[in-house]
Amino acid sequence: MSGICADLHEARDRHDQTLYRLYLKWQRRERRVIVLTGASKPNGTALPDTFYEELARLAATTSTVPPPFATVDDAVRLTLEDRS
Repeated sequence: MSGICADLHEARDRHDQTLYRLYLKWQRRERRVIVLTGASKPNGTALPDTFYEELARLAATTSTVPPPFATVDDAVRLTLEDRS
């Protein structure tokens, strides 16, 4: 990606004339990948600039300590607690 989203990555898929996207942020030091959001659009069209501005704002929240989202460890811990 480029511009304000240069540090993000895009996972792409296409079915017929519809494009599907997942927007990701790799945090290599923390050994995790964050799925920020997803979108779909018709082939040959662009998402609006406001979408990418909001995506950049959302990605910026991943830098807070502690991060404002759940991790896989959190989900496993809750699952194990429910079983005891």
